Amino acid sequence: MNPWLANKLKKLGNPEPVNITVLVEVEPNFADEVKQSLIESGFTIKSQAFNFLTVPNVPADKVSLISKIKHVKTVNYDTPVGAVSFPFPLPFELPLFGPVSRDDPLVGTLSISEIVAPKKLRAPDLLFPFSPLRILSTQDYKFIPSSEVNKEVIDVETDLDGSGVKVAVLDTGSMNPLHPMNMFRIKPLSTSIEILPNDGVGHGSWCLSAVGGLPWPTIYGNSVGMAPKADLYSIKVLGSAGMGTTSEVLKGMELAAELGMKIVSMSLGSEPQGGCKDDPTCKAVKTLADKGIIVVVAAGNSGPGAGTVGSPGMSPEAITVGSWSLMDDAPSYFSSRGPTPDGVVKPDVMGYGGGRKSDDLTPDELIVNGCEGWLDGIYDGILEGFGGLHGTSMSTPQIAGLLALVEQDRNRDGATLTLAEVQELIAKGRSKDNESGYGLAKLSWFVS
Repeated sequence: MNPWLANKLKKLGNPEPVNITVLVEVEPNFADEVKQSLIESGFTIKSQAFNFLTVPNVPADKVSLISKIKHVKTVNYDTPVGAVSFPFPLPFELPLFGPVSRDDPLVGTLSISEIVAPKKLRAPDLLFPFSPLRILSTQDYKFIPSSEVNKEVIDVETDLDGSGVKVAVLDTGSMNPLHPMNMFRIKPLSTSIEILPNDGVGHGSWCLSAVGGLPWPTIYGNSVGMAPKADLYSIKVLGSAGMGTTSEVLKGMELAAELGMKIVSMSLGSEPQGGCKDDPTCKAVKTLADKGIIVVVAAGNSGPGAGTVGSPGMSPEAITVGSWSLMDDAPSYFSSRGPTPDGVVKPDVMGYGGGRKSDDLTPDELIVNGCEGWLDGIYDGILEGFGGLHGTSMSTPQIAGLLALVEQDRNRDGATLTLAEVQELIAKGRSKDNESGYGLAKLSWFVS
């Protein structure tokens, strides 16, 4: 059994019976045999991804029995996973009922993140989340169109646009095919319990726009993706509340591999289940890396404290991205810092994710991209399919798009970008620390 899970179960101390969902990792080529043993023992199998079987409704006191089944390597928890710029269901607190939260028997109470929601909500906003009155408070925010931050990253003359590079965004779903930053280019898929692949939140559509959205003039200026001609896929692994499970994420990662993705962008995270030798999502990142897929992951928004990078951002095989403020030319205060539970220095690089170097500075910095769902208009009250957000969720797809440009450049020479090459080039002539990794990534790091 995963030591993290064993420790959580030991501390449970719940007088009432608790059923949980577990991820059973099996030895290669023995999945069918283990499935049969589980069924004979009275358990059910919900799904499989890689060598992990999802087994729901397991009494907490029966988990150890599963770990003793022949050819079972270990038993993990199917942890809740959230989009890291807003982990939980609603963007405000209800005054009569307290914070919106979700209770998990092992992880505990999951509370709303303040990184996504405006700090100065007016009373009418609680009743009408897209109240025009919020327009009166836009002086609290600086809305920066994505083209403004992209030009800082693309710091050399180039005709690279991501053509021919397959990129998957694992998130809350895809934007409307008629959205001007999409126009039927994005292939929408889903491994979430919500079968429809559309984005009801705005987080996934924002990230897709940041990777490969077509150029479009917004009221704040031009928004455009880093690689606007990339072959872009949306794999929905999180639901309309911005939440999902590790098993849904693993299915999405497996699907990305089956579809032949070169780059996978994941602006999501969860509490680590120990170190990377134990954590199931970290193991899946390594599986993708071994197949030549470059996985770009958000560091998280739990900074500025040390040791706050979650899973799978803690994976040494992931390119982990922190958030940088354009206005302050410094790390965003909320950007998670390393080291990881294994002592690895993280993040690897920084991208522009908005926010300020200190949470008491105004105006707050927001990056504007396509955004469809309940996040559209959450800061400015204007519902037009575009929105300003901040978080490491925003910096991550920017770096994924940057690497798509580099892959296109390598393809022109008949080569392909490797994880080892990326790691070598970002480290070249630079030192690394747990606050900002090797620094703010630029195209010139990779292309002369």
